[in-house]
Amino acid sequence: MKQHLLFGAAALLLAASCGREEGPVDAGHDRVTRTFTADAVATRTALGDDWSVSWCEGDEISIVWFGGSAQAEAVLSEGKASFTTTVDEVDGYYAVYPSGTGATVGADGTLTLRLPSSQSGKFEDCAVIVSHTTAESLDFGRFKSAVALIRFSIADPSITRVSFSDPAGARICGSISTGPDCSSFTPDGSGGAIEASLDGSGTYYLSVLPGIDLGGLSFQLGTDSEWKGSAVSRTPVSLSAGEVLCVNTAVDGHLEVEGSFYITVDGAGGKDGSSWENAGDTAFLLSLLSDPDAGSRLDGKDIHVAAGTYDLGAGGALSLSYNTTSAVSVHVAGVPGGTVFTTSKSGSEGCILTVASDLVNLSLDGITFTGASHDGTGGALCLTKGQHSIKDCVFSGNATTSTAADRCGGAIYIGGTAAADIEGCTFEGNRAAVTGGGAVAVYSTEPSALLGCTFTGNTVHTGSAYTGNGGAILQKKAENILYVVNCTFGGNSCNVNGPDLFSSAGSAIMLYNDTFSHPAYPLGNSPNRGLVRLNVPAFVANCTFIMDVDDSATGAGCNNGVLALAHNGTNNVFLNNLMLSNAGWSIGAGAAYTSETTKAATSYGHNVYGEAPKIVITDNGGNSDLTGIRTADVVTETALSADGVLLWEGPQAKLPGFQPANAGDMSAAIAAYPVGGSEFLAWLTEKDLLGKDALGTVRGTDAWWPGAYQKAE
Repeated sequence: MKQHLLFGAAALLLAASCGREEGPVDAGHDRVTRTFTADAVATRTALGDDWSVSWCEGDEISIVWFGGSAQAEAVLSEGKASFTTTVDEVDGYYAVYPSGTGATVGADGTLTLRLPSSQSGKFEDCAVIVSHTTAESLDFGRFKSAVALIRFSIADPSITRVSFSDPAGARICGSISTGPDCSSFTPDGSGGAIEASLDGSGTYYLSVLPGIDLGGLSFQLGTDSEWKGSAVSRTPVSLSAGEVLCVNTAVDGHLEVEGSFYITVDGAGGKDGSSWENAGDTAFLLSLLSDPDAGSRLDGKDIHVAAGTYDLGAGGALSLSYNTTSAVSVHVAGVPGGTVFTTSKSGSEGCILTVASDLVNLSLDGITFTGASHDGTGGALCLTKGQHSIKDCVFSGNATTSTAADRCGGAIYIGGTAAADIEGCTFEGNRAAVTGGGAVAVYSTEPSALLGCTFTGNTVHTGSAYTGNGGAILQKKAENILYVVNCTFGGNSCNVNGPDLFSSAGSAIMLYNDTFSHPAYPLGNSPNRGLVRLNVPAFVANCTFIMDVDDSATGAGCNNGVLALAHNGTNNVFLNNLMLSNAGWSIGAGAAYTSETTKAATSYGHNVYGEAPKIVITDNGGNSDLTGIRTADVVTETALSADGVLLWEGPQAKLPGFQPANAGDMSAAIAAYPVGGSEFLAWLTEKDLLGKDALGTVRGTDAWWPGAYQKAE
């Protein structure tokens, strides 16, 4: 739970204990003895029940100015704290508590503080508060906190040290700067984890940089000789100056944040969900999520769900909707690979979870959804309103079963005005009966994104027949923009359009660094329509397309190869792709492409095309021969990596006549794309994805070889 420290007096917030430092003295100024004042309403340094703190007799501060600093102790009298010391005669002064923070003032009047990585864990040492006054006033008034605070409790008396860090790598210690008004505090993180020395069981505090967004929190607990345990909470945390995040630490892999809820299958203790010792059970979870009056209890809180299988259809279909006039953010975090949501219902109640309210924003992390059988839209999840985040989840064996048109999205349906960011998820063996989207169907007017997901064995299939479009993904809404980035596809199927992806309608689709791999694609499953068929304006870059179809026995042909670009406009951009197919064209003929422009290695957009999946470059291209685009060099399925991705790097000279794209080409092409290109470039840049593979490895910036990078096993 985040709390705010109240600064009715000079507030004690956190900072580290450091040795006292004297600043250099500017000999160009006269030395004077001055008495500064500040508000004070009590004589205690303990943290009050209302989160207020105030001065205590003898508290020492630093008076800091450009060129020097001095120390002064608090004297309390008649509601004021006074500080007397000798200083340079200058126009303005900062006050900093505690006195040993190593604060300095620059020539521009900016105060800089240093928040170290080694701290004491004591509240009185974790109090970086600052104020500013002029020489005319000499009154610091009320101080402001310059940092944020983490409060945590230790039960084990043998624990002597703790380390906190951000699992996403954000720097939580370093420099903080502010100006004379002390209205904002700018972090400049230069350090990673923060470690504190402890005295066994008790309550402790750590100071962290303010104004940073953390991907979560990681901690380790240990003795002087060894680390005894660790835990991670991947719940995003955003802490401003003056906020306090209260957590309960444990060495069993869990991190408890006060105010959150904790769930196990059978519950524990009082089953009120307040901690793992009093974890709520499955019934408590269902009641918590479905109670119309639970909005205020859930907003901004985290629901941590332990490993186990939870039937979310025990009382019927679960739909999130709350009696509130403002948006409610619901975050449910599971144990990846261990927390399973399923349903004992089928038919109209077969969806595991539905959100149809603009006032519900759902975040899901580390949950497996399986066993859904729904005759509506969205086998496991049906999202028609709200802004949603789905991360590191698994969707396996879910289905929409109705044969009515547009009952699609075997795992997830995104429709209406809903928007979803789906990251790092696995979709395997999901099915839509008709229309399409065996894994994901996008029918929303709002943009959505799929990042770093894997799609295998998803299908549009009913009875014994393949049907419909988009075996894995279907986009079908004229206003929609869809991002598909760093995703891998293989073994998905349908018999009409796009067994991997079919974009039937939309404003645009962006495919970036994706791999579509079917080294042994069965003839009869859409060989004439391409693995990917795009009927909308498309930006396709850094992608690998592989299909090996042996049609010699039937002579059926494969006239659209691995990709069909069917949009008849001019907004198709195809840059830096690797296309391998042993039958027909790599790209289907359309307004933007012809067979002549798609078969040559030197063709449009720095793309490379071949007639079979036969290029496997090893040793980062060092021993590779890129002239090996020869029909005899057919690579079998076993020679490909597990996800079918080919890695292609090497000197340009080994592919005569081919000019690779560079970083400028790619960025300029994205920015110039007329349908949301600038927004897509900003999104890639914000997530640090531009020019990197799915593992974050930087691609060459002066020569980006075609195709997606290979993922690690």
